[in-house]
Amino acid sequence: MEYLKAETPPAPPFSPRGPPAALRAFLSGTTVDRLTEAGQVAVRTVPLKVPDRDGEVGTGGEHRAVLLVTEATDADGKINRVTAMRGNRMTVKTSWVPGLPVGTNPFQAVLLVGRAAGNGAPFAAEAEEFLRCSEPPEHNKWGQTEELRLRYSPSSHRRIAALTAATNKAVHDLVALPREKKPGGAGKVRKRFKIKEKADGSRRGSLSIPRLDDLDAAIDPSGAWRVTVTVKITPGGDSWRMTPVAKLQVRSGKRPVVQWAELTPVSNCELVDNALHFRPGTRRAVFRGVTDVTSHPVRSTLSGLVVELQESKGDVA
Repeated sequence: MEYLKAETPPAPPFSPRGPPAALRAFLSGTTVDRLTEAGQVAVRTVPLKVPDRDGEVGTGGEHRAVLLVTEATDADGKINRVTAMRGNRMTVKTSWVPGLPVGTNPFQAVLLVGRAAGNGAPFAAEAEEFLRCSEPPEHNKWGQTEELRLRYSPSSHRRIAALTAATNKAVHDLVALPREKKPGGAGKVRKRFKIKEKADGSRRGSLSIPRLDDLDAAIDPSGAWRVTVTVKITPGGDSWRMTPVAKLQVRSGKRPVVQWAELTPVSNCELVDNALHFRPGTRRAVFRGVTDVTSHPVRSTLSGLVVELQESKGDVA
């Protein structure tokens, strides 16, 4: 009789993202204030105001729970959720974050409350006891229970709702796309204007070169920037030949130039050899552009966009 040796199945591939990665970064002290690069873990603290217990004044206080946020992909499982833990980092519940803007970078978050937030967290023991009283026998949520009502107050469960609201707001601050507002109040994704002129001549007589007047920018599902640009042109003189240049607004250092995947004239201009020609007498022109995502050194969601117009005289900027 021949015996075959049992084969051990290979271990699943290790994922550097998600709650385990967030906890490792927290315990090793390698968290950051904001997500600027792939693989980072951002940290915030959120308040939980623990009420007095059993009618004894001074048994409550403001606990600071620890929120950890890291980027994720669809392959990481449940995305855009917060996993709440207490005690020895036992998972109590996992919940969606509502109201996220379209285009938000996928993420996973961990909320450490009570003793899970560390021995140095203020009122950790008080928060631990308060949340334990708010859990049903299944220990799968925090809310109103008979023990919570008797030991604290009939309205003490509202402190948990306030913790949830503060957590969701902190997540929004960390992962939502930055927006700026026009004077009229319309929000735009990281809208930035900049004009750069070539050294060989920025004016013709008393005429100013065309300048950017409006920029509508958004990030598409592929990660490319899609822009619609309005250019204001001083009337008179000959036609202008301008080259649009796209750059990423990064946290520090020189702005990297990214390539255009598409440049499309919309009105009062035409594209010749990657340069825009504006017709004589034109006051405004519009063009659209899509950046080449393969030329991005960092993700669009971790940067802003700058569009410049450079005067071109037969060469391409």
